[in-house]
Amino acid sequence: MTRTASNGATSLSKRHGFEDEASIVLIGAPGTGKSSLAHIASSSFRMTQVDVNDTFRNETGLTRTAFRKQHGIAQTRDRELSLLRKILNDYSRNCVIVFPGDYTEEAGLLLLKQYSKEHPVILVRRCLAAVQNYLKPWDASKVERLLKLVEPVYRASSNFEFYNLDETDGVDATEGTSNPAPTVSPELKSHRPWSLRLKHLEKAFMHFVNNILHPSSTLEETLGQYSAPNSHAVYTYLLGVSLSQLAHDDFNVAWLDCGADACQLEIDLPQHENLSSLHSRADEIIRAFATTRRFFDGPIIFHVQRPTSKNQAVAAQYVQLLQYGLRLGVDYLTIDLTHSSDGYSKVFEARNIVKLIGDYHDHGPGSDGWSSEKRWNLFQKACDRGFHGLRVTQPALSADDNRAATHYLVEAARIPGTKPFLIAYNTLPLGRPSRCFNRILTPITTPELQSTRPHAEESHSLDKPITIQQSQSALYSSFTYDAMKYYIVGLDVSFSLSPVIHNAAHMFFGMLHRLERRSMDSVEPIEKLTNDPHCGGLSIAQGYKMSMLSRLSAVSDHARRIGAINTVIPIRARWLYSNPPTAEFWASRNRAGPVFGLYGDNLDWVGMRQCVLENLSPANVITERTTALIVGAGGMARAAFYALLQMGVQHVALFNRTPSNAVSMAKHFSDQGMVHMSDSAAKNPESGNHRKSLAEAEVRFLESRDSPWFQDFAPPTIVMACIPASSVAGEPASNFTLPQAWMTSQTGGVVLDLNYRPLVTPLLRQVRRHSDKGWVAVDGLENLAAQANAQFKVFTSRKVPKNLMRIEALKHCLAIHKDDEEVCNIIRNQLTQLESAT
Repeated sequence: MTRTASNGATSLSKRHGFEDEASIVLIGAPGTGKSSLAHIASSSFRMTQVDVNDTFRNETGLTRTAFRKQHGIAQTRDRELSLLRKILNDYSRNCVIVFPGDYTEEAGLLLLKQYSKEHPVILVRRCLAAVQNYLKPWDASKVERLLKLVEPVYRASSNFEFYNLDETDGVDATEGTSNPAPTVSPELKSHRPWSLRLKHLEKAFMHFVNNILHPSSTLEETLGQYSAPNSHAVYTYLLGVSLSQLAHDDFNVAWLDCGADACQLEIDLPQHENLSSLHSRADEIIRAFATTRRFFDGPIIFHVQRPTSKNQAVAAQYVQLLQYGLRLGVDYLTIDLTHSSDGYSKVFEARNIVKLIGDYHDHGPGSDGWSSEKRWNLFQKACDRGFHGLRVTQPALSADDNRAATHYLVEAARIPGTKPFLIAYNTLPLGRPSRCFNRILTPITTPELQSTRPHAEESHSLDKPITIQQSQSALYSSFTYDAMKYYIVGLDVSFSLSPVIHNAAHMFFGMLHRLERRSMDSVEPIEKLTNDPHCGGLSIAQGYKMSMLSRLSAVSDHARRIGAINTVIPIRARWLYSNPPTAEFWASRNRAGPVFGLYGDNLDWVGMRQCVLENLSPANVITERTTALIVGAGGMARAAFYALLQMGVQHVALFNRTPSNAVSMAKHFSDQGMVHMSDSAAKNPESGNHRKSLAEAEVRFLESRDSPWFQDFAPPTIVMACIPASSVAGEPASNFTLPQAWMTSQTGGVVLDLNYRPLVTPLLRQVRRHSDKGWVAVDGLENLAAQANAQFKVFTSRKVPKNLMRIEALKHCLAIHKDDEEVCNIIRNQLTQLESAT
């Protein structure tokens, strides 16, 4: 039988729920943080910030309260409604509108509800303690009455909800609640720079707004598989966590960071008529979602427990909970296909915003479950309805069911046409092999999470999810994957921490791989390493980042543009090397075999970009005015330059003690059309430049530390130091510090020093002395871990728990520098912060 998938998913994936540049409206009680979120949106998304209260005062010369006292309630209502109409009409594109926190007039709220049909209207919520801290004269009971009054009204007028889980003013957003979400240790706040106090909030809100206005179209894009660094993982994993687990007294947010690719937030559904109202559950759900969003770095799937009865009240609440998931701006939403419901229509209307996964569990499949016509009709239904994905499961009654599940996946992959991604595996103990070899979002758990399962689930303990380590072990034990050898090579890598952190990650996943150091005087010995059938890849250190280029069969576009590499992968599946690598190339990782050539990439810039973005305060979000400074002009400086261009920085200043080298580096990027450098600039480094195109960054040169900063360039808020702080190849060590004339940014900035030999440099000491002015110091160890995370993902396809490598590196350095009190104190503080955060 020939089957053809429909193209329904293709057309839907290209649609957005709202027009490009649609304005958003923020509503909510006073003290929920609407103004902070509006500032984030205006800075990050280039939106114009419009405050209704400010506009009213500008229009009338009076505050709303003063106007009411002077002109009466009726005239105030008319004036407010007229102004609201004008604002919503005049600022309908590319604006963030802040609604008054005390506005409850029915006519205005109806106007807002109508506006929400074509624009996101977001209800901003926050815990009682944080709102009370804002409304300090009010007691808790008065604040609670206010929230109970306005939140249901605002919910009826909005189409989205965002929970402000932040640490502003030292108030944890979960304190003072009847059912608090898991929190981090107090030490996290004591060591976190004050300028980064809204960083978590910025990241969560940007993700939220992106999901609403610019939804990704495919699972691969959402998992970051088509961004740098590429993963193209053959096997991906889904961590499941329930509301009851999140509410467990012993729950630790560190358990969310376990190497999984996505997280499924599981909402329990009582299977009887005695159901709690949605409003009573909304608070618990949105706080659990906000906690998961903060501490899990990846897409979140909103999953409501399947209805197991035909009770109409149960079915109705199931649909209500799905619709509430839509309000949270989740990445994915599962829909139970076991039962059909008229209420699904509203959910399907939103499939151009949220990505839908059809979820089907066959409780009584029979002997031909996987090959039955019913099963294939289900797949076709998913194609026709425009689902992004389909998850099909059944209990395994025999070992043959595991082979049948694999056959089902193979046959579905052969069907021509656009189709949803397919997840298929068996449950019960006999189904564990099919879960180990399922390729897309295999459900996993951790031993710690398993300990928080409700007692009611203990009877099903034999059917508990496997761990990611168990699945990886099965792949190696079955010879699907092989033990591979990795190396860091360079002129002198005897000091390198790469083996320490890479092998810690190998051990975490239960992989049989090893990474070792190889110092060498020339590139010749590299050939012997890469010809080994078990060579998995090379990390290229100082000395060979550019000279290795000529020995490669293919390089990534990033490496070609930078003109240097730091990562080499043996080619075991040929392709046309002028094109990007194929899926077969990526699938050959972790597998031994003959080597046909070498593929090179540069991930130095990825680590630098991550360090900058994670430490750049919301006050310094990158805009068209942002200026950065690079110190140095070697191979690492090239990667730093490229990282800045990838972040969208349009103004870059270069300083190097040999100015001609800085000019040469700028010319390398100028020749590719990425920066503008006029002829006069090349001849006279201090002369001004004028870009021909906004697509080009403008570059300037500083000849010495005595050079004044440029009058028409904003002071730098990003500084990247790419010069050695210890002697290298006979060259003297650098004791570079920033001239005060280059540190005049009123909002501070981030300074990344790529050195970790020594860990504490004169530059970092200087920056830490200015932390009260918003300056954040980032040392080379943080950059090393960020780059190694990206490299490990490329080598093995696995995502390392965020802080695993950095913690291992810090512990290693603590032992090495045990006699250096200054370094040990800094390392201990960083470890405290990281271990508290994770």
